[in-house]
Amino acid sequence: AIYNDAVYLNTDESTDFSVGVNIGGQAEFCILDLEIEYDPKAIAFSSIENADADAICNCVTEENKIYISFVSTQNIDAEVKLCDINFKAIGKEKNETELFYTVTDIAGWDAEEYQFYDVDFSVIPGRIVMY
Repeated sequence: AIYNDAVYLNTDESTDFSVGVNIGGQAEFCILDLEIEYDPKAIAFSSIENADADAICNCVTEENKIYISFVSTQNIDAEVKLCDINFKAIGKEKNETELFYTVTDIAGWDAEEYQFYDVDFSVIPGRIVMY
């Protein structure tokens, strides 16, 4: 499963927050291309930190999308934190949003057959609640 934990943000104290993007559960993959879209009316992109060594992360703010490409030389079968994405809440009003995930490619490697295979996955977005 590709997921982020829920985030609860008191905008009276701060408008900056971080969302960790993870893969967990029964994952077994070596390639992942992921697009993450956010609502620019609710949150603004700030930066990406703590990217996994096998991940390349980039944000195109004009598209309101974060792109993550992950490639490993062998299948990963444990939880992986892909990166932390830092945002800033727009305004101080109560609001709620989430990140919208699109997996454009995910595959595992069969070393015996010397070929890639499709991997089943699910996406579980966590809410971002600003109060």
